[in-house]
Amino acid sequence: MVRLLWLLPACTDPYTFDSDTSDSETGAPVDTDTDADTDADTDADVDADTDADSDADTDADVDADTDADAYQHLSGTLTFQRTRAGVLECDFDVDVQDVMPYTGNCTDCAFAFAVTTGIVREDSSAACELSYDDLVRSFLTSEDLNIHDRWIAFIDEHAEFDTTYWGDPRERRWSDVVEAGYQYGFAPALTGTYTLSYDGYETYSEPVPTEGAGTAHFTDTRLVFDWAETTHTYLGSAYNPSCWDAFGAEGDAALTDGDAVTGEVPCDESGIDVWQFTASSGSSLAVSLDTIDGARFSDMTMRILDPVGCEAWYEDDSFICTAQASPTETSRVCPAWGGTATQSGVYKVVVEIYGSGSCRNNATQAAYSLAVRGAERDSLVVFRDNVDPYESSSVSTTVAGDFTLVH
Repeated sequence: MVRLLWLLPACTDPYTFDSDTSDSETGAPVDTDTDADTDADTDADVDADTDADSDADTDADVDADTDADAYQHLSGTLTFQRTRAGVLECDFDVDVQDVMPYTGNCTDCAFAFAVTTGIVREDSSAACELSYDDLVRSFLTSEDLNIHDRWIAFIDEHAEFDTTYWGDPRERRWSDVVEAGYQYGFAPALTGTYTLSYDGYETYSEPVPTEGAGTAHFTDTRLVFDWAETTHTYLGSAYNPSCWDAFGAEGDAALTDGDAVTGEVPCDESGIDVWQFTASSGSSLAVSLDTIDGARFSDMTMRILDPVGCEAWYEDDSFICTAQASPTETSRVCPAWGGTATQSGVYKVVVEIYGSGSCRNNATQAAYSLAVRGAERDSLVVFRDNVDPYESSSVSTTVAGDFTLVH
């Protein structure tokens, strides 16, 4: 089942539709001799001359302006898939049908259509979360995220010429661009190549999409394209993605109720512990990380990961730890957090030392107690024990489309 993840949109490419819906070719020339006819002829002659001439002129002009090769219809299907650590979590097909040909300006577009879309096959798991960008790339709509008025365009080739400040001619060229358009003229590219040339010599080339890359093959009546992106999610603190999903606030004390577990992490930063618990959307959650042995004391941190794997919160110094490195020390370096679960699923807590030198008394292991309140009973269990903090999980997303066009 597909669920939506609210994210800000990525940057769009420089190609956008002009929202002007006027058609410069519909202004057919009108016969300019009607004044002379009026002066010389009777009313009947004026009517006959004006009607016959105007009709003939208008009909001829419309016929001449109508492109016999213009595309009248578009239909097709695209497939959206995502795998995480080799496991398929998103897998669905979207049916795309034209509403009408786009009538505004679209420079060098082979075709452009306003479209209506809908999911026609759904084999996603409960772990499938669709971001703003996922919805845009799959041509879906969302009233909550204000994504509507979908359209698709293909630009076989478009070139712009200018001169550099030192006088050399410069060409900017876009080719094989499939645009996933929506309201306000936004048109993120799924495929295409951008090339920059000086005085006829290519000096720079890159994919048009701002993220990932894709290829397109266009014939007279068919467009086939694909887009793909692979990213890596790290368990370690240095590279854990935030995904703009932070929620909750810093706590101020160690928990005295809820589920509690104990563990150790190495003082040389070679490993971290990852715990997990299950919670329902709307649950009031609280998490604290406390010391339990002054001889194995360390300044520690924790990170809360939501069910999608995004970092919901990072916390460091919240309250005075229970077990201190020495009787005279009152270090306020233990972390706590509280917040309302934004979605149902499995949350994770990453436990690690603050950094090199955080352990005291020449300890090799830092001992801790982790407590969670608000989770499902007995769901707090170890997910990974003493794992390399830079171990990554590969996330691959693909979009493949196959469209038929009719003249």
